[in-house]
Amino acid sequence: MRMPMSVNQFELAAPQCVADEFDGEVVILHMATGVYYCLQGLGAAFWRDLMAGHALPDLIKAVASTDSALEEAVTTLGQDLIAAELLRPTTVNMPETAPSVLAAYVAGDRHLGLDSYDDMSDLVLSDPIHDVDEEIGWPVLKT
Repeated sequence: MRMPMSVNQFELAAPQCVADEFDGEVVILHMATGVYYCLQGLGAAFWRDLMAGHALPDLIKAVASTDSALEEAVTTLGQDLIAAELLRPTTVNMPETAPSVLAAYVAGDRHLGLDSYDDMSDLVLSDPIHDVDEEIGWPVLKT
């Protein structure tokens, strides 16, 4: 699903997606596809800002004002999150705090990639009651 970049604010596309943070790394699982995604460094800060209600164009401008070379990368990351159907449009009150993506940039974080992994998709998409071998159990899938 490709949303127009004119949509300003987003939230996690729950319940089809779940997300959590582990030691600064954001992990997002798309339950319908079984693919999970990881954001680290600047990308994780960008995600936290989106989840806090900062508008996507404002985050792009904030990063571009600090480092114009990153404007395209931040725009691409936003588009990738939307294309992967991890986000949905929302209207929330704008936060009073400054975006954390700027602090992450100043701290030296530059990784903006959305890393995706499908190595566990068979397990995530399996039915733990019906898709198991009765003798062996779960998580060994029937073949």
